Amino acid sequence: MAIVMASSMRDTRDMHKTMWRASKRRLSWSLAASLAVHALAITVIAGMLQSSLMFPSSRVGVTLPIEVALVAQRPIAFSAPPEMPQEAPELLAAERIAEEKSREPKPSASARELPAPTQQPAVISTPSPGAAVPFEPGIEPTPSDAPPPGDVAVGPLNDLDRIGRAQALRLASRYPQAVTKRPLLLDTLTVPYPLRAAFAHRDARITVLMLVEADGRIIDTTLYPDDPFFTPTVLAALRGARFAPADIKGKPVPYWAMMEFVFTMRPVSAPAGVSSLR
Repeated sequence: MAIVMASSMRDTRDMHKTMWRASKRRLSWSLAASLAVHALAITVIAGMLQSSLMFPSSRVGVTLPIEVALVAQRPIAFSAPPEMPQEAPELLAAERIAEEKSREPKPSASARELPAPTQQPAVISTPSPGAAVPFEPGIEPTPSDAPPPGDVAVGPLNDLDRIGRAQALRLASRYPQAVTKRPLLLDTLTVPYPLRAAFAHRDARITVLMLVEADGRIIDTTLYPDDPFFTPTVLAALRGARFAPADIKGKPVPYWAMMEFVFTMRPVSAPAGVSSLR
C-alpha cells in the first residue's frame, strides 16, 4: 500500500513538471513572436518617417514631376495713334506776324502818356474804444510852428465798463477781496498836449488801467484805446508816479487803479474882419 502511494505521488510530480515545461516553452515562443512583430512594425514606421522627413539637400539629383497648365490668353488689340492734324497755312502766317510784332521795339515808360491823377477824397478816421488809431506820418510839426491850444484833464476813475466785461472779470478773479481803501495817486502829473495830436486837431479820452503793488509801485499799465498820438505822452506822465497802496483793515495789499486822461482842443477863433457864412 505504501509502495502504491509513493508511486502515484511520483507520477503526479512528474506530470506537474512536464506541464510546467510545456507552458514555459509556449510562453517563450509567444514572447519571441511578439518581439518579432514589434520589431517589424518599428522598422516599417521608421522607413515611412524617414521618407517623409527627407531634407531638400538629400533630394538633389532626384527627378521631380513638373505640372504644366496651358491657359489661353486673349491677344491685346493695338490701335494706331491718331494722326496729327496738319496746320493750315493761314495759321502759320498769323503766327509769323505775331512773332515779328513781338520783336519790334516797344516805347519806353517815359514816352508813354501818364493819366492825370484823380484827387481822392480825404478819409477821416474816428477812434473807437479799445482799438488802435493808425499813425499819420505826414503830420510833421516844425519848430517854428506854434501848436494850436489844447487842454488836458486828469482824474481817477472807477467805472469798469470803460475797459470791457472780459477785463473786468479778470480783475475780479485776480482781486476777489474787497479793499477798505483804493490806491491813491501821491504825485501831481504834468501832462502836455501831444504836438502831433495838436497839429492834427485830435481830441481823445484815454482810460488807463494800472496794477499797483503793496509798496505803491505800478507794475502794469494798459490804455483804452491805445492811440499812437497820445499813448507816449500818457506813459511818460505815469513813469515814476507813486501811489498810496490799497489796504484791507490797515494792511497794504496789491490792487488795481484807473485814471482818465481827457485831451480837448480849443475851438479856433476866426481872424479879425472875417465872418462866418450862413
